[in-house]
Amino acid sequence: MKKFANSVFAVLFFFIFACDNTMMMVDKADAYYSSGEYAKAEPIYLQVLSKDPNQPYALKGLGNIKLSQKDYPAAIDYYKKTVEIRPELASAELVSFLAYREENIRKAILGAISSLNNGKDAVVREMVSRIKQSNQYSMVDYLDALKGAGSSVSIVIADIVPLLEHQYDEVKKSALETLSVASPAKLKENNAVLKMAELIKNPDISVSSTAFKSLSSLKTGASQAIPAIIKELTNGKIEIRKAAREALAEIGAGNSDAVPGLVELLPASNAKEIRIAAMDSLSLMGANAGGAIYALIPLTQDADTDIKIIAATTMSKIGKPSEASVANIAALLKNENVNIQMHAIRELAEMGKDAAAAVTPLSVLVQTSDNNEVRKEAQKAVEKINQTTAQI
Repeated sequence: MKKFANSVFAVLFFFIFACDNTMMMVDKADAYYSSGEYAKAEPIYLQVLSKDPNQPYALKGLGNIKLSQKDYPAAIDYYKKTVEIRPELASAELVSFLAYREENIRKAILGAISSLNNGKDAVVREMVSRIKQSNQYSMVDYLDALKGAGSSVSIVIADIVPLLEHQYDEVKKSALETLSVASPAKLKENNAVLKMAELIKNPDISVSSTAFKSLSSLKTGASQAIPAIIKELTNGKIEIRKAAREALAEIGAGNSDAVPGLVELLPASNAKEIRIAAMDSLSLMGANAGGAIYALIPLTQDADTDIKIIAATTMSKIGKPSEASVANIAALLKNENVNIQMHAIRELAEMGKDAAAAVTPLSVLVQTSDNNEVRKEAQKAVEKINQTTAQI
């Protein structure tokens, strides 16, 4: 037992001595550096790292030397390694390189920030602190660099959102792009999605386009913006209408939140171009727009030939109706237009067991319709639905 205790004491003594010795070496190298004797400081720092590759003060010291020697890529690399071990030691030094205009230096610093394995949050906070003290040109540089920090941007959303109201459009655009990489949940907490959506109405086409693209990149995370985007389908500028359709396709690709608002634009009371824009958006959403089939069926009999063709094409791209739309499709069985009745019957038949709730209205049609073809199709639909239901 005594031998064991002595061994433990020896190990602890060695460890403490080694740590003290390492710090003594770092202090000595720091002294040489402070006096401008880089040639004497560098080998000592390197000797420390040969013993402890993760010694943060030695790494930072070498970063300082490389900076003094204008070996900027090497300095960035040493500062990055320091940040990954002790973020508070070199975050400011690393971020300072964003002020350099040379392309190779900017490429190196942006790459370093985006590839940080640890310490990214500290770097993000340092960049935000500098944004608050910068002119509009430097703001854009810092915001562009923030995009490379990925989800870490989420911790500073509250600091970036006010920049959406900045007087300079370039700052607004960079703020939009930076927010587009943040966590959708955190954006929602900070009311950021709605703030971003406000900029789709900006008179500057480059700002509104950036807003659409940034919201699109959030996918379903931008569902709060759907009502505002739908309104832009009626915009007088063709570029805005196109951007709105594409954004709805991206945002609606994972949910059906956009469908009700688009369906409201389909009736003949709306202008033709608005109806077409709504159908284009539904087409791009594909299967997620299944809840719109009931509203598209009557359009296949529209007085306008273009509307009829586009409605049929849209339905083919959407595919099967959603189960939630069965009641709405079944309601079309009472339509006076036989072609609409037939189309509704076929859609319900294709749904099989999912259209079980429509068996009763279909059976009524079998008994009451004056049209022999309608009765036959309705009977076939009932049999097909019942057959697929029985197979469950």
